[in-house]
Amino acid sequence: MRKLPIFFLIDLSESMVGEPIELVRKGMESLIRSLKKNPYALETVWIEIIGFAGKARTIEPFEELALFYPPEFPIGGGTSIGSGLEFLMKEIDANVKCSTAETKGDWKPLVFIFTDGQPTDDFQAAVSRWQSGYKRKCQTLLATIGNVISHDFISSIADDAIQLENDKEECFDSYFKWLTDSIASSSVQASEGIEPTAKVGELECGLSKIDLTKQERVPASVDDNYSVILGACQKTQEKYLIKYKKGVEIFDGDFNNFDKVYRLEGAYRLDYKKYKDLSVQAETSSVDAKYLQGIPTCPYCGSKHAFAVCMCGGVFCVDLDTDMQTCGWCGTTARYEATCEDFNIERRQG
Repeated sequence: MRKLPIFFLIDLSESMVGEPIELVRKGMESLIRSLKKNPYALETVWIEIIGFAGKARTIEPFEELALFYPPEFPIGGGTSIGSGLEFLMKEIDANVKCSTAETKGDWKPLVFIFTDGQPTDDFQAAVSRWQSGYKRKCQTLLATIGNVISHDFISSIADDAIQLENDKEECFDSYFKWLTDSIASSSVQASEGIEPTAKVGELECGLSKIDLTKQERVPASVDDNYSVILGACQKTQEKYLIKYKKGVEIFDGDFNNFDKVYRLEGAYRLDYKKYKDLSVQAETSSVDAKYLQGIPTCPYCGSKHAFAVCMCGGVFCVDLDTDMQTCGWCGTTARYEATCEDFNIERRQG
């Protein structure tokens, strides 16, 4: 039986921390559970999940559907889609059997890419290689949260694209339902000897097809839709990510008088070993603290103030019951006070 290879290339950057990555995990669980009830999918579908942040890694290796189980997803630093494409091409070469003069190979792979922000790496070489040797051999669909990625970039790697209106549960549910139905339909086509397709058809509430003819957006080395800060608990030295989402603030009810702000979404525990493994050293960026609204609670010790800044530049939580604080990064003990002055804080690539 010819395999129907399915590759998921999923963004695991810092901006996916919290509810978005949890919704991806739940969505993949639902997708696999539903497909295992489909006899056509069980007969033909093989799946691999690849994650990319600063680096790309196999999250769950290429396996037939019956033996496939959805994984947990780590978080890394950066949105290096070039690294993701390079890793994807290597996995396609290793796992997809090509047709020969004597035998038919596997069906054309279906590739589903999911990301929530602009690429932060130099991706041109990987995209050129993808276009010249792989794009026509795959059916590729990219999904993104919001209208944040260059349409020219999307069309250079994908055949179609879907936009989720936001990062709320109903949009993710609609997306993974569409994915499940698309793969199930493709498995029926493969079982009947028809080349499978994953074209965008009817979409449920919260999803829309992206018009790839729109004007190019300017790419950025940092995802400006979020400000993500790396912190350390002073009691446990465990690391966490503080996530702020971009919005606007209207002054005095005048809609012509506004400024950009980042509003707190939360602070999240982090597997720092896996985070470093998925991240690369990159040029850092900063954000002025005056644009950050909201103080997070430490996800480890429960401190109500997880946003103090040490002289070393590290962000850590403070014990409000004591005067002296110890930085969770460099170990320096000192007295910290509140300030009304503007200052810059190092942000992650997102």
